[in-house]
Amino acid sequence: EIVRAVNINMRRCALALCASAAVALLLPPTTTTLPGRGAPCRASSGSSRSGDFTVALRATAQTTEEPPARDGALVSRRAFGVLSSGAAAVAGGAATFLPSPASARGRGTQPAVFLRYQPRIVAYGEYLTTALPKIIQDADWPALKEAVAADVATKKGKVGPLYNGESAMTLWAASYSETAITPKTKNMEEMVAAMRTSRETLETVALKGTGEGLKKEGGFFGFGGKTEAPPSPAELAKRANVALKEAKQAYNAYVEINNAGIPFEINPLPTI
Repeated sequence: EIVRAVNINMRRCALALCASAAVALLLPPTTTTLPGRGAPCRASSGSSRSGDFTVALRATAQTTEEPPARDGALVSRRAFGVLSSGAAAVAGGAATFLPSPASARGRGTQPAVFLRYQPRIVAYGEYLTTALPKIIQDADWPALKEAVAADVATKKGKVGPLYNGESAMTLWAASYSETAITPKTKNMEEMVAAMRTSRETLETVALKGTGEGLKKEGGFFGFGGKTEAPPSPAELAKRANVALKEAKQAYNAYVEINNAGIPFEINPLPTI
C-alpha cells in the first residue's frame, strides 16, 4: 500500500509540473503600466517559486528565435521540446526513488504467503502427534494408506494429510529465496525431503498391511511363485513407529530453521 501511494503521488507531481509548464508557455503574459511611467510591467502574483519557474521556462523557450507557430497549432516545436524534456526529467527522478519490482517478490510477499501455508504446516505437525500414532497403534492399515496418499498425477487423485503438509512446507521454504536459492531454503527443503522419505516408508508399511504390497517369491519368471507371508502387526507397527519418529525429528528441525531470524511480522511455527 505504501509503494502504491508513493507511485500515485509521484505521478501526480509529474502531471502537475507538466501542466504548469504548458500553461506558462501557452498563455500570453499579463502586462500593466505603472503610474507615471510608460513602460509596461509584467504582473506578478508575488515572489513565488512558480513565477520564477515560469520565467525560466519562457527564457529557455525563447533563447533561439524561430518562426511563430502556424494558425491552429497549440505549441511550437521548441515549446514542445521544452515540455517533453521537463516531463522526462520528472519521470526519471521519480523512477530513481521508487522501489524496484523485485521488492514485490520473495520476502516482500512473505506475510501473505505465510497466512496461506501456515495452517497446513501446523496441521501436519498436529497430525504426527495425534491421529497418526493412533492409526499405527490400532494397526489400521487402510487408514494409513489414505494418510500417505499422494496421487497428484490424476485430476481427481487422492492426497492425504501428510503430502498436503509437505507441499505447503516446500512452498513456504521457497519464500526465503528470490533470484537465487538461499541456504535457508535449501536446509528447509532437506528436512521436507526427510519427511517425504518417512511417508514413503509408511506407505510401504500400509500396503504390506493391506496385502497390496506383498511380493511373489519363487517361481519361474514370475509364474508359479507364492505370495510372501504378510508381516505381523507388531513388526509393521515397529517399522511405522520408526518412520513416524524420523518425521517428527525432521519437522522440528524444519521449524527451528524457519524460526531462526524470522521476520518480525510473521509468527514462529510451533514445535511438536
